[in-house]
Amino acid sequence: MIRALVVATLFAAACTSPPHWSLPLSSLDRVPLSVAQSAADDVWLAGGALGSGGDALVLHYDGKIWHRFDPGTDATLWWVANPADPWFVGERGTVLHGSGLAVESVPTTATLYGVWVSPSGAVWIVGGEPDLSGVILYRAPGGDWQDLTPAGTTQAFFKVWGAADDAVWICGQAGALLNWDGSALTPVDAGLASNVSLFTVAGRAPDDVYAVGGLGNAVALHYDGDSWKRLDDALFADLPGLTGVSVDADGTALLVGGNGTKLRGKPGAFIDESAFATHDDLHAVSIRGGDVFTVGGNYLAPAPTPRQGVVAHYGADVAATVQ
Repeated sequence: MIRALVVATLFAAACTSPPHWSLPLSSLDRVPLSVAQSAADDVWLAGGALGSGGDALVLHYDGKIWHRFDPGTDATLWWVANPADPWFVGERGTVLHGSGLAVESVPTTATLYGVWVSPSGAVWIVGGEPDLSGVILYRAPGGDWQDLTPAGTTQAFFKVWGAADDAVWICGQAGALLNWDGSALTPVDAGLASNVSLFTVAGRAPDDVYAVGGLGNAVALHYDGDSWKRLDDALFADLPGLTGVSVDADGTALLVGGNGTKLRGKPGAFIDESAFATHDDLHAVSIRGGDVFTVGGNYLAPAPTPRQGVVAHYGADVAATVQ
């Protein structure tokens, strides 16, 4: 009996590996553009074919297998948020809600790039047509959709995130940063050139927020509750661009971007992990309890180039089966 227990213990130890980077999904037929997780066994992905044919992409990971959902649309989905009760947004004003992917009617047909749901249940959605127009939609719990787009907007908004109902940030083209304080949207000047876009804003608290972007020259900003400051870590000097950011409960941030860029850390102390898992262009990332999922693929290739998507992961081993 003792010998059997010793053998079983040694076998279990041999099968348990320390956290590491891996590539559980390396050749999806569509590109995942967004990822949201409540835990390592509750992960949602959203994306699509980006004009190369085929329906939108929706996958859910339950810790054992990746389940493919039928979204009922060929509109590429650009973002998913609130994994416990997910919201998906995408092309042609497409909004889907819940694991049943129920269609929500919103007052726009523009491409929707970002969504965020507050703890109280308020929903923010942003998007627009790049270089032409922007869209900011808001719905209070139990209320109707309101259009809060500033008059005369000529740039698209890409993402929205909040620390609370009265601490919401929106980012987009032309270095746009807008703050909602519970009653009004106020533009904030972060000192960026008009040709610099911010693609994602996210954080963990009102005084710990990041915004990332840039094409050909990465931009990373951090908000400490008083002002936005550009991160000047040497690692950022030669990056092609940053597209995604997520912040863990302990303040550790994970920034991702072109050519498999993966930077982990805090202002002044980032570590480059880009050599691991994949060198494909990454679009979004989620970190929770040290567990990381990041997604992307050849989403920058012009249509109708056939799409291929990847899912990279840091943590314990992740299943590679999709059904």
